[in-house]
Amino acid sequence: NPCPTSFTGGGTTIRNADANANVPSASMMRDTNIQIYPNPTSASFNLKVETPQKVKAAIRILDVQGRLISTMNIKSNELIQFGSELRSGIYFVELVEKETIKTIRVVKF
Repeated sequence: NPCPTSFTGGGTTIRNADANANVPSASMMRDTNIQIYPNPTSASFNLKVETPQKVKAAIRILDVQGRLISTMNIKSNELIQFGSELRSGIYFVELVEKETIKTIRVVKF
């Protein structure tokens, strides 16, 4: 069985969500650009996902304890706003595509 793969850099972490997932899916995720701005914010965040392929992905928002706050779906090159309902704190935004997860830390103040 292949081992789970993890890549970290630039404030993001990419990892395979499934121990049986193959490494190429993590490599393809490295070509995915996620923009979250402004970060930090006192209002809401803008989120845009750019991928070489037309892809639908799931977005999960987790608090610092790892509790799931919300989920949503996003298409490549779609811009969505989120976070206006969040309290001040640190959150993790996970982009889930197939067996691969890319995580970005955001701050609401």
